[in-house]
Amino acid sequence: MADALGEGVQARLLAAQVLAVQRVLARTNWQKVADGRTAHDVHPEAVADADQAFDRLR
Repeated sequence: MADALGEGVQARLLAAQVLAVQRVLARTNWQKVADGRTAHDVHPEAVADADQAFDRLR
């Protein structure tokens, strides 16, 4: 992923941030489903969380 984002440490740092955000979002969604909610019910929150997270990366 870092190669697609550019060169050097800045690209590697950005790639790490993207991966960390994906991991946190996935874990959050997994926990909601594990707590008994359906993926369908979680979806609107997941989209809002992802939008907010990736807006912050910009």
